[in-house]
Amino acid sequence: MDETFELAVPDGQPVITYHREFGAPVTRLFRAHADPGLMARWVGPKEAGIRLSHFDFRPGGGYAYRQVDGQGRGHVFNGVFHTVLEDELIIQTREFDGVLELIGLESVAFTDLGDGRSGLTGHHVYRSQGARDAMASGGMEKVLVDGFARLDAVLEEMHDGGNGLP
Repeated sequence: MDETFELAVPDGQPVITYHREFGAPVTRLFRAHADPGLMARWVGPKEAGIRLSHFDFRPGGGYAYRQVDGQGRGHVFNGVFHTVLEDELIIQTREFDGVLELIGLESVAFTDLGDGRSGLTGHHVYRSQGARDAMASGGMEKVLVDGFARLDAVLEEMHDGGNGLP
C-alpha cells in the first residue's frame, strides 16, 4: 500500500504532530482505537506488547497499560479521555511512567479521505520544551511507525474477518 507517515517536531514549540493515511474507512480506523482488544494489538513498537489494565473509552473515562518488551522491561502509560467524538476526534491526556513533566495533551483527528481511505492526525502538547524533547528523542517516531504498521494488519483483519465493517 501507499501509506504515508509524517512527523513534525517544530523548533521552539513544546509540540509533536504526526499524520498517517490508512487503506481503511474512518469507521474501522476509529474502532481500532476505541475497542480495547483491537487497540492492544497494535499500540507500541513491534518488539513490545501491551498489558491493558484499564480502558474506559468515554469522556471522563481513562486508560492504563504497561508496554513490555521481549525481556520483560516496560513502561507504564495512563491518561484520561476528555473528548470522544465517534469517527472524528479523541482528546486525551497521556502520562509516561508517572513522570509529571512528561504528561502531554493529545488530540487525534480522524479524516475520511474517500475511496475507503482515512487519515489520522495527532497533535501532542507538553508542559515544556524539555519534556517534548525527551519524548521526541526517546523513540516516539519508531513507536508510531511500528504501531501504525501493526494497525494496518489489524485493519485488514477487521475487513477480512466479516465484522460487518466495510
